[in-house]
Amino acid sequence: MSRVSVGLRNSAAALLVGAAALTTATPAWAQAVQMSVSQTVVPAGSPVEVTLTGPPGQFFAVAGSTTGSGLTYGGVQLQLGLDAVVLAQGVIDGTGRVVVTVTPPFRGSVLDRYYIIGVAATNSSFLPPNASPAAIVKNGDLLGGVIGPAGPEGPEGPAGPAGPAGSTGPQGPAGPTGAQGPTGPAGADGAQGPAGAAGPQGVAGPAGAAGADGAPGAVGADGPQGPAGPAGAQGPQGLAGATGGVGPQGPQGPAGPAGVAGPQGATGADGAIGPQGPAGPAGSQGPAGATGPEGPMGLTGGQGPAGPAGPQGVPGPQGLPGLGAFAAVQLGAGSTDSNTYTDTLTGATAGTNPSVTVDLTGSSAIVIITASLAPGNGKSGYVGFAVSGATTVAASDARALIATTGLSSSSAMHYVTGLTPGSTTFTLQYKVSGIGAQSFSARNLLVIPMP
Repeated sequence: MSRVSVGLRNSAAALLVGAAALTTATPAWAQAVQMSVSQTVVPAGSPVEVTLTGPPGQFFAVAGSTTGSGLTYGGVQLQLGLDAVVLAQGVIDGTGRVVVTVTPPFRGSVLDRYYIIGVAATNSSFLPPNASPAAIVKNGDLLGGVIGPAGPEGPEGPAGPAGPAGSTGPQGPAGPTGAQGPTGPAGADGAQGPAGAAGPQGVAGPAGAAGADGAPGAVGADGPQGPAGPAGAQGPQGLAGATGGVGPQGPQGPAGPAGVAGPQGATGADGAIGPQGPAGPAGSQGPAGATGPEGPMGLTGGQGPAGPAGPQGVPGPQGLPGLGAFAAVQLGAGSTDSNTYTDTLTGATAGTNPSVTVDLTGSSAIVIITASLAPGNGKSGYVGFAVSGATTVAASDARALIATTGLSSSSAMHYVTGLTPGSTTFTLQYKVSGIGAQSFSARNLLVIPMP
């Protein structure tokens, strides 16, 4: 078996007892200690936030008690009883403000209220004590009677302050895109950029269509001298001369030289201008100039209407079932002088010993014991529990609430494992050390079965 045990011990209150004879008063120059609590009514087992303000650098303590008077320390009457315990202590920082969290011992008890004060001093002995007025925190589970039926639901109280922001949840699926908003007006044209550098030679474009006939050209200059023309035609026969006497035939003479060429004839008139020839192919396109700088952006168009809401997300998984609790309470006082564990106390108000029967479905349970004990000097009182039924376990000191000399109201919590599922009974048992009877009262037993 394993266990976890927590409880309030009177040994923690050593700085609040044994100094009744001291008479030192709080100095007049000391800054008053102020204390407040986050709530004055809390359910059993719930924490309370305590805020204390006082002189920076001084020692502080937060103490609690089931009664509001009876304790004098350093000559100062504190609003606490003799069962006072220290709940928190330390040093006030430079802000002059301290916040601590404490849990009043209401769980499994019949206490209807708890008194809390703050104390500051220049030394760790808290002499003299500079104490605040007591704050009273009430047991919300007992305001309507000792564990009576739940009353009707009261009216809704005012909304409390907003808690800290939770961590960001996972990104939900994107909703459908909303309709396109209207286009904003075009921005003004930017200034003309400088001409870009010449680009590479473009590919030759296709041949253009034939152009219209051009106007007649001017008369060209005379051309160069052409070659000699052919010999002219034979001239006409001259008139016959008078017939001479026939002379003797002379020898044939040599051929005469060729005559001089006649002058060049006048140039003929120019012929009509021929039709315009087809246009030559278009030259290749020159390179594109560099892009000019971008003009200023136009004004933003108005926002389009919101798109429809996306579909609802998948529901989360079912939460774990809550844990049940079983309790038994006996306020009357009884006594025993047994040095071994017994479930029998004697006395006119001893009443029925607290016992709880639980139908376990798991193998573990949390057991909380609360009681008021008054052992004599040098003696101790023990409140344990025995297990019977599906599992049998005897009471032992390892699973007990133990108190030493003096009146004490305390609680102890134990985590019990190794249990067998089935009907199981938990019963309080008691014993004392030394000789002589001791008294036990305000006995509470709370069992929480674990799944």
